[in-house]
Amino acid sequence: PHRGSVGPSLERGGRVRRGVAGYGATRFSTFPSSPHHLRALCLTHFFSPNAGDELCSDSYPSEVTTDGCFLEVQGSWIVKGEVEIDTGANPSAEGGDDDIGGGSNEQKVVDIIDAFELVEQGEYGKKDLMSYFKGWLASIMEHIEEDQKDDFKVRVQTGIKRLVGLRKELQVFTGPSMDPDATMVFAYYKEGASAPTFIYFKDAMREVKC
Repeated sequence: PHRGSVGPSLERGGRVRRGVAGYGATRFSTFPSSPHHLRALCLTHFFSPNAGDELCSDSYPSEVTTDGCFLEVQGSWIVKGEVEIDTGANPSAEGGDDDIGGGSNEQKVVDIIDAFELVEQGEYGKKDLMSYFKGWLASIMEHIEEDQKDDFKVRVQTGIKRLVGLRKELQVFTGPSMDPDATMVFAYYKEGASAPTFIYFKDAMREVKC
């Protein structure tokens, strides 16, 4: 899995680092995928980072799409890195390089990938996606309210069909736990867009108000 900085294909990924959503934002996390995580979640009514991957927040532009199946969140490119401050001192007098301006550590990253430590996976073909969704559906159904299960089954099939149709354009991500059986995040570039849009299964996320 890719966790480092991006070289020539900069538009496909980014350096990852834990970020914090803004105060008052709604944070989204996956349902825990193990009994240990489930117990940790049930013991508290407060959001715990180790109870499931934090994947997004409502501090980013978003919309509900695909008959209510998806939450689509717009990413943006940002520049991060060390900031050099000119103190007015003579670099050579301080033993520094005369050409001090040539060592920029700035890096261009996608804000959502960077903030939530999303880890890009390899390419997923049709068989790979269908195999993942088969196991994922079995595990996620136990977290859906009983009176919502029939509607969810309809919504999720519409969403899966759309993702399979987009497979050649998709980037696939796990959260920082890199659990391949947990809810994944998908991203694609809308026509003419310079930054990716991230796709989340809305029913597979737990909202926690900060």
